[in-house]
Amino acid sequence: MTVSISGDKDLFERLRKGDENSLVKVYQLYKGNYISWGQKNFLLSAEECEDIFQDAIIAFNDNIRKKKITELNCSLKTYIFAIAKNLTIKIINKNNREELKDEHFDAPIEPREIVDQMIILSEKQEKIVSLLKFLKEPCYSILKLYYYKSYSMEIIARELNYKNEKVVKSQKVRCMNELKKLVKARFSKGDLG
Repeated sequence: MTVSISGDKDLFERLRKGDENSLVKVYQLYKGNYISWGQKNFLLSAEECEDIFQDAIIAFNDNIRKKKITELNCSLKTYIFAIAKNLTIKIINKNNREELKDEHFDAPIEPREIVDQMIILSEKQEKIVSLLKFLKEPCYSILKLYYYKSYSMEIIARELNYKNEKVVKSQKVRCMNELKKLVKARFSKGDLG
């Protein structure tokens, strides 16, 4: 179900006047669309997408109440999806940073242990690399260029005809999540841990 631009402006005006029923209507109109879009583009669960969409609706309503947005220059759907997309990327980046924090090294390591760990790590990497071939484009190319050719995001954007490096970064996050799902599906924790 979609709303015309004039219908969007009508809804927007009611939202500016504090009409809570209009906010509920907007939520119901676009929730399903965002859940489908978020699952497809970010490989998130329906529950994660719903939580993010609820946060986006709250942020959208706050922007209206605080007069950060006073007129509608695009469709409501586009505006709300942009908020939800930004929230999604922040959550994914935060989760990636937390995963890195969890990998800490407390005790000093003997040289022999370092060599042993490097061998184990390279075996794990080989297993993960073997899964790259199962990734669809553009994920295969992005990850290959970034990790194996050490290309910058700017160069990858140019090579693969993306608008800019921010688009590539966002796509890379999605691709890494896809690769993580493949790793979890193909290997038991003991195989890689």
